[in-house]
Amino acid sequence: FLMIRRPPRSTQSRSSAASDVYKRQVHGRKVGGLKTYRYKLELENIANSTNNPDNSVYYQDKYNGFINASSLMNAPVFVSKVHLLDADEILQNSVDIKTPEGEIITPNRENDDLSFDVEPYTGVTMSAAENLQSNMLFEADELLWLDSPKMIPIFYVKRTANVSDEIVNSYFSPLTTGLQIKTYAPIFGPIIGFIILTLAMVCIARLLRQERKDESTYMSALSMDTVSA
Repeated sequence: FLMIRRPPRSTQSRSSAASDVYKRQVHGRKVGGLKTYRYKLELENIANSTNNPDNSVYYQDKYNGFINASSLMNAPVFVSKVHLLDADEILQNSVDIKTPEGEIITPNRENDDLSFDVEPYTGVTMSAAENLQSNMLFEADELLWLDSPKMIPIFYVKRTANVSDEIVNSYFSPLTTGLQIKTYAPIFGPIIGFIILTLAMVCIARLLRQERKDESTYMSALSMDTVSA
């Protein structure tokens, strides 16, 4: 196994696997009225070096859907999504993962994928699903006859967490209020501005009218004083 006791291959190019493991999904998911961005482990980040040359520095030389952890474990250990989700079909079909009742489990993106939702203004993670599986690779050699390579699951971890609407209302109410103002200000701002401008013009017109009236009254009084004299 090439990666055992070897450092990452040197490269002058920026590796997408190191710098951009998670890709932002632009669609919003609201938690307590706050929109979030979903980040997830994309196929290109766990692809082999043929499909994604950037991953060659991590010795992702053969199979899709795995992170080569052999150098860390000193054994042919590969990390994948739970139930070999997004792994090569030949490896998915090489083993049967069963429930305690004996039913075969098939990969399910909704339950087995890895993702987390981040509120963009605060950077707070609102929900997360950490679904990872550790596997050991077996390939045919002089001592072990196999008709195909097999990725044998060792264990998997499924951890989820979600921020409730009550927590959002307790700790993020100022942000929620500010975002509502930001949303509705472009709509109601011009209307309110027009109303204020109209009232200002009415007030100015009344002041000018009152000034002309006062001036007319003053001139009339002055004229009467002149006649009396």
